Amino acid sequence: MASVNGVSSAGSTNSFYNNKISGLASGMDTETMIENMTAATRARIAKQKQSKQILQWKTDAMRSISDLLVGFRNKYTSFTSPKTNLLSSSFFSRNLINVISEKNSKYIKATGTSNAASSMSILGVKQMATTTTMNIGSASDKTMETGEIDLSGNTDVGISTIAGNSFTVKYGAGDSEKTYRISFDSSKEYKTMQDVADAINKQFDDNKIYVEASVSANGELTFKEDSGYSGGNGFSIESETGGVLTALGVSTGTKLDGTTTEIKGSAYNAGETANTDSRLEKKASVLDTLAGKSMTLSYNGTTKKITMPSKEDMQKFTSFEDFRKSIQDQVDKAFGKNRITVGADVNATNAMAGKLTFETTEGSSVLKVISGDAGLLGEKGVLGMVSGESNRVNVATSIKNSGLAGAGGLTTTKITVDKLDDKGNKIPKLDTDKKPVLDSDGKPTYETEEVDGYKFSINGVEFQFKEDVNIGDMMNEINRSEAGVTMSYNETSDSFTVKAM
Repeated sequence: MASVNGVSSAGSTNSFYNNKISGLASGMDTETMIENMTAATRARIAKQKQSKQILQWKTDAMRSISDLLVGFRNKYTSFTSPKTNLLSSSFFSRNLINVISEKNSKYIKATGTSNAASSMSILGVKQMATTTTMNIGSASDKTMETGEIDLSGNTDVGISTIAGNSFTVKYGAGDSEKTYRISFDSSKEYKTMQDVADAINKQFDDNKIYVEASVSANGELTFKEDSGYSGGNGFSIESETGGVLTALGVSTGTKLDGTTTEIKGSAYNAGETANTDSRLEKKASVLDTLAGKSMTLSYNGTTKKITMPSKEDMQKFTSFEDFRKSIQDQVDKAFGKNRITVGADVNATNAMAGKLTFETTEGSSVLKVISGDAGLLGEKGVLGMVSGESNRVNVATSIKNSGLAGAGGLTTTKITVDKLDDKGNKIPKLDTDKKPVLDSDGKPTYETEEVDGYKFSINGVEFQFKEDVNIGDMMNEINRSEAGVTMSYNETSDSFTVKAM
């Protein structure tokens, strides 16, 4: 291990001082005095640098050990490696059965061939087995991938007018009146005005603002006093960013003051619905959306911003490979070289289009997308990545986007589920007379539909989930079921654990 030398003595004054005559005016050797006065501080700095280096060596050593342990577990204790899995009964070949111990041969004798194993029967159970745990290793492919990015300048993307923006309100009375900022996450999708209202109400509740945002059938966003509202409190809309209030159909200066009990926004434009409201989205070119924007990545807990090239630089690119190199340089500057590899899957017919891939060089390292500027993340974002996405399974997002499908052995299939209305309620089956259709027990029946999803069984209990079901919700349902197991996910080892209760 390299050593860290102690602080040099006063006699080792650097060349900068050697060009001066110490104490020429005052008669005092000021350089030596300063060096002696700062010696203790410099010694502490040197000690801290030494400690930092030691910690880095320890971290690297532990990560190497972790890689080896994960590799051993995946090879010898994972059911995804049946040929080498020591926990699998198929690993051990059937062979001749014979008692060879001289000590016990006088008490018992058993001979036979491997065929005998097929005729064995269990006549009773003297003692139940202990709790069994099964690890399903390598749940993900350990790679993050963007959607296709077209840098040719010929394509536009839909940019949310809501995400990444905010507006302020004043609420209260007299000295208790405060200004609150209502913000919209830059990485979330706000597909309908109801999505917007839900986000507003969550922040109103958190700040104890007794006003409720609701959406009418024609798309009007309305602010009303709710049950906890006090007549002495005032409520007013003050300011905005990014034209978000225009998108919401309301304006600054509007208020609830006792006389006015509601603020009503504008309705949908002619021919629009909740899912086609042009106020919630605007078109912009890929280059304009990318230029100078940033996303925040986390590498083993360390977070850094990765900045996209400027529009001028991207216009000079002659291939998608130039864009990949630019991002690789940004990643190397942020986290160090040879830690994260940025790859490219170039479009076969368009050299200026392709997908970026992010892969860590160490199998145990965890890389995550934390956040991004408006227009970068989300289903419609230029990068096609979501906040929380990682080179591991993202338990906070849908099965489809989690990184589990495929790598986890799941394949999509058609499943039959209850059909839901816009509010998430089941739709009753009606006969020709518009009366509910009842089953044999006299209970109402509901409309169903076939959708893409996943189907599997645990301990004889059948499970099926739609593609958009959250991974965390999936595990919760399994754990609450009669399958008799608890399911959990370990990010470091990238494995699911199914434990019998």
